[in-house]
Order: sequence, then structure tokens, then C-alpha cells
Amino acid sequence: MLLEKKTIADGTLIGIWKIEETEEQFLQLFEETTPLLEEIKEVSNPTKRCEKLAVRALFKFLTGAEKRIVYMPSGKPALLDRSFNISISHTKGYAVIALNKHRIVGVDIEVMSDRAHRINHRFMNIKEREALDKSSEPVVSLLHWSAKETVYKLLSREGVDFEKEILIQPFKLEDKKLKASEHHTTDRKEFTIYFEVTSSYVLTMGMYI
Repeated sequence: MLLEKKTIADGTLIGIWKIEETEEQFLQLFEETTPLLEEIKEVSNPTKRCEKLAVRALFKFLTGAEKRIVYMPSGKPALLDRSFNISISHTKGYAVIALNKHRIVGVDIEVMSDRAHRINHRFMNIKEREALDKSSEPVVSLLHWSAKETVYKLLSREGVDFEKEILIQPFKLEDKKLKASEHHTTDRKEFTIYFEVTSSYVLTMGMYI
């Protein structure tokens, strides 16, 4: 079911779907099912099939249209008609998409857990770890991971080193946004990453022109 729909930051439309439907229930939401069946026929895992269908349902609920989503060689999703820039993410039980007509978007959702906290030395440098608000763990480590995933999607490049080439500035949970930068490209882009924390998941979203 559609859990949340909102517009933030320069007209970026975000939708979150809580995946509770079966494949058959998802298919009932669409007028044209042939393209969907063609798209998921190679996916054997029922959970993965429902994740794909949830993303398509979410797009329809957000825009009122049924459009084909394709994937670039890098793995980045795109609408076939390029009517929106799109980013997609899913985690256990949830799917999210971000849409913007004019700006490149990146979005990530992560189910709440302490795994990122336990392995944060693998994707955070020592300055990031020293600046962590320890009283807000494991959420802040999870937000670091999610924000770096969002930057990775914005870059749409392979071989990005999360620890060394994506940097997160210190932040507090009440800020609702954080600053990130990348050292992978010669441009050294900087980003504002918006975030949401719930008892079930964390969500991050960023964009650039």
C-alpha cells in the first residue's frame, strides 16, 4: 500500500510503498499487464518480483500513469520516455522512488538494524567515526551508509570507494539533512542529502542539476 507521498526540495516527488500485496494483487492495479509480466518473467524470486511490481505501482500512484522503466548499462533506472528523472530503492518490506523533471535524483531506503553500526569501519573513515553522535547509534551509522548509497546513485559510476571517496559532514538527527561530498571525480561535487528516520527505516534523498 502507498505509505507516504510528498514533495520536497525543488519539486522532487517521493513515494514510499509498504509491500504487503501478492503478485496477483499487484497485477490487479494495472490496466496493461503484458509489459510487466514480460519484465519480471526472468525473476525467479517471488520477493524480488513483488519489489519490482511495487515500484511500478508506486509510480502509477504518484503520477497517475503507467510507464515503462528501463535500465542503463550502469544499472541506473530511467523512464523510457524520459518524462522524469527517477531513482529507485527497496529494502525488506518497502519500496521508494524519487522523481524530478529537471534534476538528477538519488534515493535510498534501509530497514532499521544495527548492521551498519557493527561494520561502519568498512565504509566510514576515521574522522567520520570520531564525529558520530554515539548517543544516536545505530541510526547515525545507518544514515551514513544510506547517504553514501544515495551519493553513489547520483554519481552513477562504478568503482566508487565509500570510505575514501564519499565523505559525510557531521550532523545531528534533528537537522533532517546533511552535507556530503565526493572525491571520485575531478569535479568534487557537493550534495545536500535530506533524510527521514522512522522506527522501521531510514530514507535519504539528494539531487543535482
